[in-house]
Amino acid sequence: MSLMQVISGYTNFENPKILLFIVPLIFVLLFIIVRNFVKFNEDDIARKRRRKLKIVVSVLRILAFSLLIFALASPFKYKTELTKGNPYVKIISDNTTSMELFDTSVAQRMNEQLRKQIDVDADYVPGKDKSPVGDTLLSNLERDKSILLVSDGNNNYGSSLEDVSAYASTINATINALVPKIVNDDASVVILGPSKTTDKIENQFTVKIHKTRSDDIYRLIVWVDNEIIASRDTKDSEFVFTKTFSEGYHKITAKIDKKDYFQQNNVYYKTVKVVPQAKILFYSEKDSPMYELLSQVYSVAKVNSIDVPNLDDYNAIVVNDIDAGALNSKMDVLTDYISKGNGLFVVGGSSSYEKGSYKGSSFETLLPVFVAQSGKKEGDNNIVVVIDISGSTDTFSGGAVVVDIEKAMALGVIDDLSGKNKVAVVAFNDQAYTVSDMNYLLKNREDVKNKITRLISFGTTQMATGLSKALEILQNTQGSKNIILLSDGCAHDTDEAYSYARAIVDKGIKVYTITVGTSDSCDQIMKRLASSTGGISFQSQDAKKIKILFGDVTEQERKQDKYPVVILNDNHFITSNLKVTGSVYGFNVVTPKSTSRLLVSTDTGEPLVSIWRYGLGRVVSYSSDDGALYSSELLTKDNSKLIVRAVNWAVGDPERNSKSYVDVQDTRINESTELIIKSEGIPKAEGLELYKTSENTYKAALQPTILGFNEILGAVFAVNYPVEYEAIGISDALRTIVINTNGVLFENENIGKIIEAIKVQSKKSITKRYYLRWPFVIMAIMLFLIEIGIRRFFELSKNKV
Repeated sequence: MSLMQVISGYTNFENPKILLFIVPLIFVLLFIIVRNFVKFNEDDIARKRRRKLKIVVSVLRILAFSLLIFALASPFKYKTELTKGNPYVKIISDNTTSMELFDTSVAQRMNEQLRKQIDVDADYVPGKDKSPVGDTLLSNLERDKSILLVSDGNNNYGSSLEDVSAYASTINATINALVPKIVNDDASVVILGPSKTTDKIENQFTVKIHKTRSDDIYRLIVWVDNEIIASRDTKDSEFVFTKTFSEGYHKITAKIDKKDYFQQNNVYYKTVKVVPQAKILFYSEKDSPMYELLSQVYSVAKVNSIDVPNLDDYNAIVVNDIDAGALNSKMDVLTDYISKGNGLFVVGGSSSYEKGSYKGSSFETLLPVFVAQSGKKEGDNNIVVVIDISGSTDTFSGGAVVVDIEKAMALGVIDDLSGKNKVAVVAFNDQAYTVSDMNYLLKNREDVKNKITRLISFGTTQMATGLSKALEILQNTQGSKNIILLSDGCAHDTDEAYSYARAIVDKGIKVYTITVGTSDSCDQIMKRLASSTGGISFQSQDAKKIKILFGDVTEQERKQDKYPVVILNDNHFITSNLKVTGSVYGFNVVTPKSTSRLLVSTDTGEPLVSIWRYGLGRVVSYSSDDGALYSSELLTKDNSKLIVRAVNWAVGDPERNSKSYVDVQDTRINESTELIIKSEGIPKAEGLELYKTSENTYKAALQPTILGFNEILGAVFAVNYPVEYEAIGISDALRTIVINTNGVLFENENIGKIIEAIKVQSKKSITKRYYLRWPFVIMAIMLFLIEIGIRRFFELSKNKV
């Protein structure tokens, strides 16, 4: 084996920093070659012979010492070995209430039949109104062992299945699942939507129906304050409606009129508390169409200065196209106001942002954006594309293998990125691999794409390794730092991945995720990673939006005078289920700060709505005008929801500044909910133990025992059926935990396949490190022996002469 073969075969080093000593070693030895420390009285021929010897010896010593340094760096490689184990499985049967819809006798049959051929133990998930599936799995997991879970995966109490999956991967445990046959049909209903709002605001609600059979037809009836707003026979899984309320408490009820197994989950109750209109201070030096719009929804006071009495009585301030000169002198007032939990909505125009001297001003520090200059500089964006090549991507989604979809998406992303961006590519499974080093994409786009096409899937999903490698590449770059993560989201190490996300935020890096072929639970992991870093989570069909963020702007687009508005991030209160069809005809030039969130842009990527939290407060940057010149299309009935929602988000809790109120959240029967009372005097509530939490604020715990609408101290709240009856059918989380632990999801009682899978799983793959220090040491010794031989030969030849 040659030296190069050894080095290339063992590219991992336990102590890689030791390799840095090779460079100074070479300089020292070269210095020794050049300098003569001892003068010999000899002729020119002898001097030349000695110098040649010195050069040869020095080269041999450089090589020998370098080999010793390689040995000290501890080169190693990973080797996976298959160990034969004793076939064993623990059967865990889910005995909770939701399993009454299934043939639960299958667990006993499995137990009896499997015992005839392999070792079997058994346990069960206890519970009635709650399902601690995660806790039961954690207490039964054993190193290198297999579990067969007979369950619907409805885990609603205790440890999450994500945590169980992460722990199982650390001990090489496998979780299989057997999906029992449905023997009883059922459907449940739940209402989603705001629990608190203000009058004159349009609110959206979604009635969701969970069913054991997707083609079941049922009658859905929805009441709002005892008035039927919907009564229809349908097989749809959701019904969406909007409603504007007057001040006070309002009651929404949804009912499935169908005789099914669980009757108690056929009715759901929801309350909506409508408080007085939020008070808005509209700071403007001119008449404004936006003022007219907001006056229809809020209690708006228009002023030409924020020097107003009782500023804290207002929930938010709208600053409409005001230059920095007028704002910088009010920084103490504004900072104090926002830090208390109030909102700020900053509107662009001809006297604000880059046209109003915001750049470098004190007022700019309050904003979620930097004021920028037109155009983007080459190399401003540093991007690491991180691709999941773990074994979980070697599954089918929509008729194609997930990893193939990911590679196609990655190729599309590379095509969409501007050549002026610096781009690196990383692939990961349980390790991270640098596919392509950071370089201008203009120089190596085709090479990067060729490398991506050659990727294959294998190994477990350790997302943190991919994020760690991306962080390592980005931390010394200049300019904006971004990660584009392509994955199914089904990671073994979610907690560690979230930890790296926090480290990424500290380095000013944003993560943009593209979710490919996954379940809802895995998709939530991707959304959380993106939102926690100020990035955006895209579904695969929305991946082209990456071009808006990091693509080239054509000359034609640069010269256009109409810019369609694009919802970039729909995972936020402001933009959720929002459709905007308008365009703007001008904008202010800004760039989002690293800890802000960009929600809306033009189709050329110019930011329009950016947000962040400042202290306890909320700040919105709206970088177009108030509709007088550039953005009139965003003030139409449908499109104006964007502005209203953004102001609503800035307002936050409209009761925050009230002197007194009673607040209580909807809950489940026999579950505790919190009662909050704000009062200038000590409140009285019979049978409740109140404790003071802050000035004029008191809290107490309630545990209602009656279903339906309840009332306390004038506050109305809903009490619904236990959570155990809501998520019926097989959960996505069950499929996810099976995939993440390299298990098998069995759709029927095929004993042969189950035993075959358990036997395969008993042969565990163990990855070990194999060190190769001795070959380097032996080669170094050989070089020293060669040096001794050369010296001896030199001395003998010298004596002969």
